[in-house]
Amino acid sequence: MNTKIFEQVHSLATDMLAAAESENSEQFSRLYQELQSICFDNEDDESKNHPVQWETLADFTEDAEEALRHYKKALGFADEIGAKDYKASICYAQAMLLADEERLDEARSAIEEAQEYSNGLSDQELLDDIAELSKALEG
Repeated sequence: MNTKIFEQVHSLATDMLAAAESENSEQFSRLYQELQSICFDNEDDESKNHPVQWETLADFTEDAEEALRHYKKALGFADEIGAKDYKASICYAQAMLLADEERLDEARSAIEEAQEYSNGLSDQELLDDIAELSKALEG
């Protein structure tokens, strides 16, 4: 991923978290629109487009259906570049959202995908998160 874009996305995510915590909806909306512009501007540019920007956009999208569309797009781009770590993270995030929306069958399916993609990864925090959610979704 282009380092400059990664830094922009990371900075925007940090600033959006701060805006959300301080309940500054105007600033949050402005930052969200900036992130959205980065995603859509880079979508057709192989050197600039990356799943992390789409996953981040989805993470901050308030509408569940729209967030799921962004996660799906992120998953597609992660698949194109063969990034199992991103695929595991994206599927985990989808499962969390679906569980929050009480769409438990879909959440279970997403967490199963996350488990498949996480095989062989070294990110212990992600592995633990996936295992914890999987256990919580056992039904």
